[in-house]
Amino acid sequence: MRLGRITPMMRHTLASKTAVLAGFIALVGAITLFAFFTTSGVLLPLSAVVVGVVILSSIFIQKPTTLIYFVPLLLSVEYRVELGVFSFTLGEVSAVLVWIVALLRIWNNHRIFLKKIEIVLLLTIVITSLPSVFLANDTRHALSVYRDFILPLIFFIGFLLLDLSRQQVVKLLRMFVVIAAASALLGIVQYKTGNYMWTMRPEDVIWQRFKTGFIRDSTVGQLLGVNDTLPVGLSATTNNFASYLVIPTTLALALSLLPSRSHSENLLWKVSFVSLFVALLFTFSRGSLFTFLVASLYLLWLRRRHSVSLITLLIVGCIGVLVIVLILWGSALSWDQLGTFKGREVMLKAGMELLKDHPEVLFTGGFTEKYLANYYQSQLIHNLPFYAILQFGLLATSSWLLLIGVELRYILSVIHSKDQEVKFLGLALFGGLFTTVFIYAQTTSLIDSVHSSLWLFFWTGIGVYLYRFR
Repeated sequence: MRLGRITPMMRHTLASKTAVLAGFIALVGAITLFAFFTTSGVLLPLSAVVVGVVILSSIFIQKPTTLIYFVPLLLSVEYRVELGVFSFTLGEVSAVLVWIVALLRIWNNHRIFLKKIEIVLLLTIVITSLPSVFLANDTRHALSVYRDFILPLIFFIGFLLLDLSRQQVVKLLRMFVVIAAASALLGIVQYKTGNYMWTMRPEDVIWQRFKTGFIRDSTVGQLLGVNDTLPVGLSATTNNFASYLVIPTTLALALSLLPSRSHSENLLWKVSFVSLFVALLFTFSRGSLFTFLVASLYLLWLRRRHSVSLITLLIVGCIGVLVIVLILWGSALSWDQLGTFKGREVMLKAGMELLKDHPEVLFTGGFTEKYLANYYQSQLIHNLPFYAILQFGLLATSSWLLLIGVELRYILSVIHSKDQEVKFLGLALFGGLFTTVFIYAQTTSLIDSVHSSLWLFFWTGIGVYLYRFR
């Protein structure tokens, strides 16, 4: 159902309300600043949040669509705000901003772009994954896991409803790549100095000390020279940082190969690509590094083609998976038990044993607690489909993967586009998304992190927009 257009009288009323709202925001801002400089404890982060809301509200009054340009920054800083028992990541704020703008556009009678299959799959995921909450012993934690699974989908729906222009989409894409390159430069500095680890989780410090000891003994570790610190950029952990870099690095490669309007712009994308790739290399994340290499292979192979069959895509993907398996199996990059192919094989066997003992997990999910308690106490299973089945059930998992597959099919159709920028960026996104979900995610759970899921669906949304502009 659509709402009618705003009449002149309504616009006059809105203008008067805007003036009152602006005055109220100014008053709240003054009080907040006073509290910020005169108090401590929990009021300090709370005041910072209020100041942020005031700033965003002021921008919203002037030009609502400007809010969407905060999304790349919010999705690039993995930081959790703790307010007593309540907490949220900065990335989750992006969902709020997107829906504010989306609702305003719907109110102004903008077109709504959602396909029936998208609506059906989204509703199926939301409904069929809910029973997992009630089967868990710790209901509060289960609700948190469910929220982290569903919120990126809510973000995705709102993002598709924005009805962005081609210029806005390309600007968002380029902004994200530049911000990612800045985070990569910070990561390189972190790697060389061991300082400026502003967003790293405390538990990752212990993990890094454990892992760097093994990396030093590896062939690649001896070649590159490893200190006591691996880069995290603006992320919370090294692995999250590495997976975050894959798609921006692929896009930076695509942008550096496109004809640029100026020498400075061409230099920007080349420097960005080098920075992103070097930071990715220094994470020593084998899965992320080889995911990028396969994504680049897709990009360079597809850019001169006008059509491609599903069988050919699967063959190229299988070759990529085979390369990763051979690398993980070998000793050149094998530096810790849980990071080797053998370690992941043990996790998968534990998961299969749980399925054999409790086949009902296929229908209900909610068994990750039992997995950790009785089958494998070290870590969550490092495989996205398997993890999702144990946590949310087979139907929710299949629907999630099918949703990604449907959107990838749309994105791949940019191969027919006569617009070279749209075609090249779309193919780069296809390669990055396809390899992240169907290759890299075979070695990690990925969606257990709400932040990772949010940037995954941001890039999926950008790809869908490029499909619309083909």
